[in-house]
Amino acid sequence: MENQAFWGIVFGSLGAFIGLAGGAFGTYCAIKNTNGPAERAFAVKLSVFLWTYLLVVFAALYFVFPDSLKYGALFLLPILLLIPSFNKMQHKIVQSEQTPNKTEKQNRVVKEHT
Repeated sequence: MENQAFWGIVFGSLGAFIGLAGGAFGTYCAIKNTNGPAERAFAVKLSVFLWTYLLVVFAALYFVFPDSLKYGALFLLPILLLIPSFNKMQHKIVQSEQTPNKTEKQNRVVKEHT
């Protein structure tokens, strides 16, 4: 029985490490693949918010409510409900970075006519 518990701890820890490493790599790629400074700042802020949220919820489930670990998947519900609004915010940022501002348009018009 002790041998089985040992392997459970080893593979459980390995799975947690692989999951965290995958999340960290995904976060890095998401921030790296942004197209402008405003989008990058949004990606960093959102990443910090989501990682903090996950750490706090898992710590609360583990330490404060240890009997509720079977309901741990419910922590995803707020994130899943917020994904469309996160996507809309990012889309607005991308659109604002791609649309030249008024002064750039005016400078282009002046240069074309001179």
